[in-house]
Amino acid sequence: MVQTTKSKTINYGAMLAVGIASGILCSYFSFYYILPVAMISALLLFQINHKYFLLLLLILGFALFARGFAHLGIEIGGLPLYITEAVLFATLVTLLLDKLIRGDRLSYLKNIPLKKEFVFFYSIGFVALIRGFIYYTPVLTLRHSALLYYSIFYFLIPILFKDLRRIELLFKVVFVACIIIPIAALLKTDFMINIYGGLGHYSYFYLSLAVIFESVYLARLKKGIYKVLLILIIFLQLLAILMSGTRAAWIALCVSLLFLLCLSPRMGKSKRRMRTIFFYGVLGGIILLIFVALVNPLLFNEIKTEVASTLFFYRMQTVSASNVWWRLFIWRDMLGELFRKPLFGWGFGKPFRSPTLEALGWEHGAREGWIDPHNSHLNIAYKTGIIGFAIFLLIMVGFFRRTMSFLRHIRQNDKIELYVVALLTCVVYILTIALFLVVLEGPYMGSFLWICMGLIVALENIYRKMEVKS
Repeated sequence: MVQTTKSKTINYGAMLAVGIASGILCSYFSFYYILPVAMISALLLFQINHKYFLLLLLILGFALFARGFAHLGIEIGGLPLYITEAVLFATLVTLLLDKLIRGDRLSYLKNIPLKKEFVFFYSIGFVALIRGFIYYTPVLTLRHSALLYYSIFYFLIPILFKDLRRIELLFKVVFVACIIIPIAALLKTDFMINIYGGLGHYSYFYLSLAVIFESVYLARLKKGIYKVLLILIIFLQLLAILMSGTRAAWIALCVSLLFLLCLSPRMGKSKRRMRTIFFYGVLGGIILLIFVALVNPLLFNEIKTEVASTLFFYRMQTVSASNVWWRLFIWRDMLGELFRKPLFGWGFGKPFRSPTLEALGWEHGAREGWIDPHNSHLNIAYKTGIIGFAIFLLIMVGFFRRTMSFLRHIRQNDKIELYVVALLTCVVYILTIALFLVVLEGPYMGSFLWICMGLIVALENIYRKMEVKS
């Protein structure tokens, strides 16, 4: 008791000192630069007693503000510091403090699978990092290595979310955030938090994950009123995703729906439930398109053009069709360079330029000096070579096989089973959309693949503890 009181006194005293120091610094520097530093310091102190709090805040902030929340507005040696890196560092520091100061003897990695595969993945990544520091600029090298170090979230989530209460709190927080976003979109509210973004920006990504989760959870609800309310929420979210015009999100949602159908034969007693979700998903999509066609014919025509431009890009003269060609040219040029160094790739830090785009005079990242391939999988192969990408695939395949085995053997726990199915479908969605956008390397999307995988591991560990107790 005395130790707890002493710990609280130290924490509050330190937070008071941070507040006073921030006030003094505001006299000399802009508040825009001081606020992130003060927030990180205060949150780091709060994290000492509530270690999962920062990750909860990170996910909530991204769901609401995406890119705007990611930017802290400060740089270190010319490298932008994103909140993703700040939270990752703060969480690792507090866990290290527990080991060193409090004498925490728990083995953090004990119940986390695929450790050997990750050792190989990090080894290849370390080689790419060293090559980047030697041959290219340190700033770009560190930024590109996000493809590697964001995977640390896979290990942090099971460590910090050890009970079902914390995981469900996370789900509830994201659920509320994903209700606010479509309502704000319908009300045409554009609340900017900084020059980089505001409420609902890039919301298609987070709303899609919410729709997947809610659709799976819908099958578990028994009360009619709750089902009707949840269907209405899903409908609004799907409408917001449709209005975003992001074709990659539409494709990824369709693939996720097909995954649920393919998953159903392996679900035992839940087979019928999974097929019902697929049927409702297809029916809901048809009803949504009919609704849009009746209420907003102009939007419906735009959607038809987008779909046609994606499927028949080779014979259409539209901006969307040109956008498909733009990606294909980048991928062709990047593959051509990859074949020159196929085994270990080019390493982190190499600014990629597309000769084809430059010759055509199309947008080729002239201002930045490089261009992103808009394909995270190809980007991993380009940076770490065929060996690095093969290890990444090995991790994914091993994770899916292990999770499917868990789903086949789970007994009498519908809640955890549905949570795992929903999260696994979210993983499929992220891996699919990463084929077309800057996802796994991005500061406001890159962590979500590893967070979803970490939550599945956490749920498996919780289930096993329940089995031992019973």
